[in-house]
Amino acid sequence: MPKLTNIIERYQTEQPVLSVRIQPPMERIPDLFEEYATRISSYAKQFGVELTDVPFVIYYDYLAMDMQRVDVEICYPVSKPVPSANEIVSKVIPPSKIIFSMHRGHFTETSPLYGEMTSWIMEKGYEPKGPSYEYYFNGFDYPGYDQLIKVVIPFK
Repeated sequence: MPKLTNIIERYQTEQPVLSVRIQPPMERIPDLFEEYATRISSYAKQFGVELTDVPFVIYYDYLAMDMQRVDVEICYPVSKPVPSANEIVSKVIPPSKIIFSMHRGHFTETSPLYGEMTSWIMEKGYEPKGPSYEYYFNGFDYPGYDQLIKVVIPFK
């Protein structure tokens, strides 16, 4: 079963990140994730900034995704903001109420979990707020059936 945990409600504090926003076809995300995560990590090291969590992807259009042009932002949480440079943007993700659940399996197979999480939000009388986030604990190097992904949806 791909869902590993119950849906959990939490408050997410603000998070400084270094990121790159792109719009590739879905099948290119694994390669681009690895490429940009490496670039962002190297950039952070230039400033002596610590990486504070695993890299993640923000999916801006998760409720109506065009698989040929997915609006995503590849992010690395960092210990403090640093200057932006070229394609790498430094920003702070604001605090928010969130729900999350852990998924084990290929990153393209999270749709049932998204459906369940969205239903949970609606059943509680809340509304989704903004994009979704997927934290990739073992990247895309693992076989699809063994990828460990934390799916996060902010709500209001």
